[in-house]
Amino acid sequence: MAGVLLLLLRQGRDLQVVWDLLIFAALQYLLFSRMYGMADCHAFVTSAILLSAYGGTILIYLIHMLLTIVFLGVVQFFCGNVNRHGNLHRPVAMLPYILAAFLAVWFFLIDIK
Repeated sequence: MAGVLLLLLRQGRDLQVVWDLLIFAALQYLLFSRMYGMADCHAFVTSAILLSAYGGTILIYLIHMLLTIVFLGVVQFFCGNVNRHGNLHRPVAMLPYILAAFLAVWFFLIDIK
């Protein structure tokens, strides 16, 4: 992460991009790692780094997170893996949903030149 931030600063990127990444990484590792684990946090931060290279902001990173949860909830609901309290019966890997949401954000929200 430190190497990516240094690279962004050396490229003359706006300091706001660096702050967005730092805030998002702090949220992931301090708050959300307790909810869904470190591997998923790494995946979200890696996605945010790539999105930031193409003009993504913290709002885009948060939309990516929300879209991941929506994809997970919808698919697991139709698979019958959600109990009446809204929890999963069986834990499932979140990485496929992170990738699907990343691709959706990439193609629909990021203007690739």
